[in-house]
Amino acid sequence: MPSKNYLIFIYLISCIALNGCGEISYKRGASATDFVHEKETCSSKHTGKKDIDSCLEQQGWIVVGIEKPLSMMSSPASISAEAVGKAIETKAPLFDPVEKISINSWWKAGSTPDTLIKDSEDCVLQLGKKHQTLNNMSLVTRGLIRCMQEKRWHVLKQ
Repeated sequence: MPSKNYLIFIYLISCIALNGCGEISYKRGASATDFVHEKETCSSKHTGKKDIDSCLEQQGWIVVGIEKPLSMMSSPASISAEAVGKAIETKAPLFDPVEKISINSWWKAGSTPDTLIKDSEDCVLQLGKKHQTLNNMSLVTRGLIRCMQEKRWHVLKQ
């Protein structure tokens, strides 16, 4: 049986998909009550929506809406031309494939936790032991993220 937070997250995503408007907020391990409390705290300190969202993000929340799309892992399109030029000159990779990255959540439409585990194990077998996941898949390497993206998995960064 999926956890309560997972079901709330799926419900909110579904509402946005069906309505095409609104926003959702997500924080690993937090409840809707936690969000309401932290939003009230941020709203008492700030007046503008951007400031309130920034305050929530500083508390570990991911805030997504029509005006603020889901921020995924950096893509090659987000790398500066200067960084690309330097990498070409030195023949160095743009990213260190074994750099550890903190991940808030993994998702793939129609998949289960068992599929996530199997796909990550397949990636570790393909890439090597340096890419072993830690902390229940919340600390992984860039190489593993790329391998999982090839398997159509998406990540939410912390």
